[in-house]
Amino acid sequence: MCIMHTKPMDTSRDQGSGTLQPVRCIRGSAFTLIELMVVMAIIAALASMMLPALSQTKTKVGSVVCENNLKQLQEGWLLYAGESNDALPANKWKSVNWQDDCPVGYQNSADSWVLGDATIDKDTWGIRNGSLFNQIRVPESYHCPADLSAVAGRPRLLRKRSYSMSYYMNGSEYMPERKTKLSQVSSPSAVFVFLDEHENSINDGVFYVHPPHDRGEQVAGAHWMDLPAQRHAGGCNFSFADGHTARWKWRCSQRSSTDTSVMSQDDLADLRQLQTGVPTP
Repeated sequence: MCIMHTKPMDTSRDQGSGTLQPVRCIRGSAFTLIELMVVMAIIAALASMMLPALSQTKTKVGSVVCENNLKQLQEGWLLYAGESNDALPANKWKSVNWQDDCPVGYQNSADSWVLGDATIDKDTWGIRNGSLFNQIRVPESYHCPADLSAVAGRPRLLRKRSYSMSYYMNGSEYMPERKTKLSQVSSPSAVFVFLDEHENSINDGVFYVHPPHDRGEQVAGAHWMDLPAQRHAGGCNFSFADGHTARWKWRCSQRSSTDTSVMSQDDLADLRQLQTGVPTP
């Protein structure tokens, strides 16, 4: 490798010979193949060290955005109650069958906070025509950025909604824990309203979990109905009736909507934790 050095344009001559100073050439050595391989190995090692940190950062950012979405929905829910003489937005099924306190519901009623089915809705019509949309007119706030589930039959089309509302917040009339007015919620900081629902469980906008030791559990034992998400480092984000949000870390990491039975003691502990968010009668 030859590096050419010349002085600025100068016509001065060398004092000894009277001739112009010559151009100087400094020769240096190029990188050898071994040196290049060492540099590449160092770069690869640094990249492998940084990737887990970048992945964790991405996960945390997704969770923060998800909590912010739930915060907006919760503020809209509270605003709705404030503008509706304390009444909560409806969260009801169009039709429902109950057996031993276990509901089988179909679609949301026309006055509910959201309409449609998250698994098949190709657009935001169900969101825009829900009773809560006047308070939260941002369809993107209904979707968790970490939810990569696609619309049925459209593998490249992400779903439009990831969140559901607790049945006990003005759901279909049946259970005594159900509330229709904000003032009826006696411990708002402990009662969840919205949550990030599991992608294999979500459909309509209603999320149902049994109160602990109700008739449904007495007949069939402790079991899940709908499932909370696990996409935030094994946890799920919630909003509560007082307006705050929180992420709950689950103990069980192998939950699936194909089996609603309690899988282990950790799974039972998660179910019992979720049930603490059900209001008292």
